[in-house]
Amino acid sequence: MFIIQLFQSGLSAVEIFIYLLAILGAIMVAIMCHEVAHGYVALLNGDPTAKMAGRLNFNPAKHFDPIGFLMMLFVGFGWAKPVPVDYRNFKNVKKGVLTVSLAGVGANFVIAFLCYLLGFLTYKIFGSTESSVFGSRIVLLFYLFFYYSVSINLSLIAFNILPLYPLDGFRVLSALAPRSKVTEFLLKYGNYILIGLVLFGTLVPSLDVLGIYVGFVSGLIEKLFSLIFGGWTF
Repeated sequence: MFIIQLFQSGLSAVEIFIYLLAILGAIMVAIMCHEVAHGYVALLNGDPTAKMAGRLNFNPAKHFDPIGFLMMLFVGFGWAKPVPVDYRNFKNVKKGVLTVSLAGVGANFVIAFLCYLLGFLTYKIFGSTESSVFGSRIVLLFYLFFYYSVSINLSLIAFNILPLYPLDGFRVLSALAPRSKVTEFLLKYGNYILIGLVLFGTLVPSLDVLGIYVGFVSGLIEKLFSLIFGGWTF
């Protein structure tokens, strides 16, 4: 929804360009850190597959997935190209699967918190959004980057903890719970359920169950951040 709302906002061409830079930068940082975290924690667990594939770096081209990127632009949540992980190399398979699965959303949480902090500091140093100093294009660019980074990273957390294959939440569930009819069903049909939820929300916005869920979880985490910073919000 970011892009659609942006072009409906009535902003000038220069302002739209600044917003686009902030949004694209926030998306790339969020998805790259998510995937690198998976690969790095896999390496710590004994699996060098991601490292050998050249995925433990912050080169956007290495992590770019066109469909996932477009989803981020137009829906607000999406994905990057998954890093390769070979669970057979883990010293402790259960621990490895669990920690690798949680690493991505853990990275997103850290980024969201740091950007909330930086947004708070920017606001305190440069004043309100109406002030002439805050209106500086460079300052505005950074402030918008922090704002969208919080929003995008929190959305990625909410999206990825869903227990649907191939999301991280399914990996966590499969690591914690013994093999059952539920996990078998989610493994087999999780992809289709996910696609169905996205399509349904796109076609019937008033009944966008996935969007409502993502907004609810993101909102809860943002309320926690707000409490930490004395009630301040973007």
